[in-house]
Amino acid sequence: MEEKELNPATVARIRTALVVGGTIIGYLSLLSENLALAYSMTVVALCMSVYGCYLWARLKGRHWIWMIFGVLAPAGFLMLALLKNKRQEPPKPLA
Repeated sequence: MEEKELNPATVARIRTALVVGGTIIGYLSLLSENLALAYSMTVVALCMSVYGCYLWARLKGRHWIWMIFGVLAPAGFLMLALLKNKRQEPPKPLA
């Protein structure tokens, strides 16, 4: 079965939701008094941030290993944002 390529705008929205959601959940985990809940929220937040950074790196045409910056959230997000875009955009038609 063929894998469909998603629209970059859709991937960018998913990426933003994952990065912002992961950051919010990560900070909310600091407020939890239940230790097991705090650890599980931290793991979920880390997974969301790392996968969001994976999508961000792919949108910029970078290697998937750049997703490691998700572990350094939120400072890693700044590093990814400052990376130069290497994605080869198709030429736009002359209308």
